[in-house]
Amino acid sequence: MSFFDDAEAPPPAPPPDYRTPEWLAPPENVRPATVALDLVLVRRPDLAIWVSDALAYPAGLTFGVNVQTREARREPASPFFGETDAGEMRFGLMLADGRKVITQRLGDMRPFLDRPDRPILRPRSGSGGSNRSSAELWLWPLPPAGPLTFVLAWPAEGIDETSVETDATPIVAAAERAFELWPDDRPLPPSEDDVVI
Repeated sequence: MSFFDDAEAPPPAPPPDYRTPEWLAPPENVRPATVALDLVLVRRPDLAIWVSDALAYPAGLTFGVNVQTREARREPASPFFGETDAGEMRFGLMLADGRKVITQRLGDMRPFLDRPDRPILRPRSGSGGSNRSSAELWLWPLPPAGPLTFVLAWPAEGIDETSVETDATPIVAAAERAFELWPDDRPLPPSEDDVVI
């Protein structure tokens, strides 16, 4: 028998039970309203990129960006995930009030623990295969009514900056149809100043 055989195991640490800040992700306790966007940004014989439907929340908007290639590729395009390089896809929005927001890649969340003073656009999830990929993006806060311009450039694919405009007014109206499913009284995670590295 070993000296350590009868040692008590330390109790497991309880997982932190924080709610995700609304600037990082849609609230988990809200049923959003759907809005069809169907915006085509690129349509070539070998490549198509479009924005599909959106889910409107009072706090923001999720929408899908889809990339479809005619031929299968050895390495599938995952424009919002993985390593960055000079030829990568750039994606952003111009809001009706003149503010612009550019997609930020996933990474260290500490800079986002404090409420930002500007809009945030970040990928939430993605999927795909050899000739198709899609990503869900989260825009915070909800865009103002009026023109909403989707802007894309992808130098590695020979795509110069291109844009398509839609009206955000139906998005704002849809957000009013969203509703809370149940209260979420969990606290927000500690701010960046409170995080010990």
